[in-house]
Amino acid sequence: MNPRDIGNETRPSQPVLERVVRKKKESTSDGSGPVNWPGLILQLLSVILLIVLLYGQFSGRGIGNGASLTDSGASSEHAGNGTKLMAAAAELMNKGVYQGAFDLYREAYLSGQLKQSDGAVAAYRAGTIAMDHMKNPETALSWLTVSRSTSSEGSEISRDCARRLVACLEQTGRTRAARNLLDSASSLKPEPRVAGNPSDAVAKVGDRTYSFMELEKWVPQHERGNLENRTGRMELLRKFLARELLWDSGQRRGLDRKAELTARIDEFRKDLVADSVMREETAEAAKVDQDTVELYYKANSQRWKQPDRISGRAILFASQQEAQVGVSRIRVGEFSQPISVSAGATTESVSEPFMNVISFTTGEKASSIRELPGIDSEETRRILSLAANETFGPVKGDKGWYAGRIDNVEKGEITPLERVRDTVENLCRNERVQKSGNRLIESLLSGDRVKIMEEVLYQGLPAETSSSGSKK
Repeated sequence: MNPRDIGNETRPSQPVLERVVRKKKESTSDGSGPVNWPGLILQLLSVILLIVLLYGQFSGRGIGNGASLTDSGASSEHAGNGTKLMAAAAELMNKGVYQGAFDLYREAYLSGQLKQSDGAVAAYRAGTIAMDHMKNPETALSWLTVSRSTSSEGSEISRDCARRLVACLEQTGRTRAARNLLDSASSLKPEPRVAGNPSDAVAKVGDRTYSFMELEKWVPQHERGNLENRTGRMELLRKFLARELLWDSGQRRGLDRKAELTARIDEFRKDLVADSVMREETAEAAKVDQDTVELYYKANSQRWKQPDRISGRAILFASQQEAQVGVSRIRVGEFSQPISVSAGATTESVSEPFMNVISFTTGEKASSIRELPGIDSEETRRILSLAANETFGPVKGDKGWYAGRIDNVEKGEITPLERVRDTVENLCRNERVQKSGNRLIESLLSGDRVKIMEEVLYQGLPAETSSSGSKK
């Protein structure tokens, strides 16, 4: 497919004005009669009008899909001027008018008024528009081929044309041609890898060899356990190789240079650089000696304290009123119930032990007591906060009402420093680094260069209410 055949118009084989002049000479040279001047003038005027019409049609002829230059957003003054056409095409490209930009780049190349290097650029841009925005790999093939054949060998345009041509051939099903071009184009061959121990190689793709060390470095932390078995290791290698091949294909298609992708990469690069600066600025705070660790351990000793062990007893009653009576007797230390006994005409009350006493032991931070099901977490926390010999109840449970007493509170010991030294050191370091980082951020944001427009930032959000009830 020759781009010069695209949009060519059929031109007259002989200029019309030349034929008219020849007729005039023939009519005056035979010497027969006077010249018909009115008729001749009328013919000349018709010829001039015809030339004007033909020129207007030729200069505004359709370019691509029948669209004129004015349809593409460029004025007629660009016609015949390759440089101006390329400038207009670039302007349309920036505005997202891809069809119009493609038409103008093509017209600039076909104008014949560009030097070879500029023509290669025009063809290259027409090809990239057809590939990236018009999604037309067939048209892109033609223009990229033209650009590659007219650009300097080894230039960036030539190398990118080769990559894109392979991608277009793959997209149009010409896999064999794509493979041949990939093998023959020196610009597409990967850079030679540093030679290592051949026994470390786990895979080979073309001329590239991948080592187990590269695979191991790529595997995410949460998947490293899969390296310990044959099935998992093979699956990870397949994923790794697929990623490499997809990356190669994406590069050939120019996806690594897409605006949205490069924007995301720029954001990721910003995060990496910001993290690097933060690490450098907080490096001093990250240095922790053993004296600092011991001071931190003593200042936060309650963090290393084991939970208290709480033991108690409780009685399940059918009703809240019965549980209330039970609390009063438990409070004086009697885990028994009054029973009426009749002896002749006399009735007396004696105490018998309760038959359903429930013992329990749990930690102070427990959210529930396993032996007393159905007590909500808030009531459980209140019970476990009691001191020894304090009573509780009535408390609603799943099967009735509980009344009980805390018998013993065994205080948890503080774990010795030597058993938790690494944990204490890491916590100390992290807190120091966090405080240092917060100070750095505050100093950066408090500078004169920073101005926060709170009115715009909080637009659409409800106003906050202070503790005094006034709105901020």
